[in-house]
Amino acid sequence: MNKIGIYNTKVENLAAGYGGVANVKTMAGVCLNYAGTHALESNFGITNLIKHGHTWVLARLHIKMDRLAVCGENLKIETWISSINGAMSERKFVFYCDDELIGTASSMWVVLDLNTRQGVSIADNKIIGDIATQRDIEIEDSERVRCTDSLEIAKHKVKYSDLDINNHVNSLKYIEWILDTIDLEQHKNEPFHEILINYQYEVMYNEDVSLRKSQKREYTYDIYNNSGINTTKIRFSI
Repeated sequence: MNKIGIYNTKVENLAAGYGGVANVKTMAGVCLNYAGTHALESNFGITNLIKHGHTWVLARLHIKMDRLAVCGENLKIETWISSINGAMSERKFVFYCDDELIGTASSMWVVLDLNTRQGVSIADNKIIGDIATQRDIEIEDSERVRCTDSLEIAKHKVKYSDLDINNHVNSLKYIEWILDTIDLEQHKNEPFHEILINYQYEVMYNEDVSLRKSQKREYTYDIYNNSGINTTKIRFSI
């Protein structure tokens, strides 16, 4: 088992966003893709866990880019699990373009019991084992987004295309919903280089969600389900 996964690709092969750049949604997809690839190669991927009645779910993601990669550039991704605490593990990422460090990311993942939908101890899961490793690379940890004053700006009904392998809303869809509420000129002139997202509660098929924007904190958003539960918090930075 390689505790550090190292992968190479080209930005053309990614779902580059507006203007041909790997925007924060694209980089979130990169994180999810290569977290899954590394876990699968290490025999604790999502398909392995599902066979045992468990699955991985993303709890937090913090991406901070010094610059956004553009189409045609070579992108190298390094990823590893830095710590484990109960049902949660922290996974780190670094991103290089042609040997230039262009960004980092930190994420928190939970092992979820598919029947109870509750977290289960990673230490008790025999197929995961000793996977944490430390590296001498400074990466900001994920944190909680503060937003208590938001007002509704849009609504969305969850559809089939919003769902993932766990039959709840795909992690990238929350980002997409919020980005679609922001004026195109913002994306064109001052694209976001940082995203912090907290996934607090599952959203399921056919649910109605309320997309809300903070009145005091810039580029900070909430998503609520139709039961009035705050499911997701997102903060972007330029």
